[in-house]
Amino acid sequence: AARTPALLTLVADVASPSASDRRFPPLRHFDAFCGHSWALGLFASSAGRNQESVSEALNAWHGIALLGLALRNERLVSLGRLLAAVE
Repeated sequence: AARTPALLTLVADVASPSASDRRFPPLRHFDAFCGHSWALGLFASSAGRNQESVSEALNAWHGIALLGLALRNERLVSLGRLLAAVE
């Protein structure tokens, strides 16, 4: 329970579902239009855009869902499951 705020901050850093969160961009690397995460973010860089490792992304989304189960937070469970299903 003491680490819950830190864990939720970590989740928000990679998968904030809120466009009004001033600390983190919504779904930092996830591209809902393409249905997967980009390793270098949503915008092109000098190296181009490359797809994130699916195994890494799925582990992140599954971890969010598991954290939601542990905290009894249905919104986190749903977020993790949705991202995993679309990835």
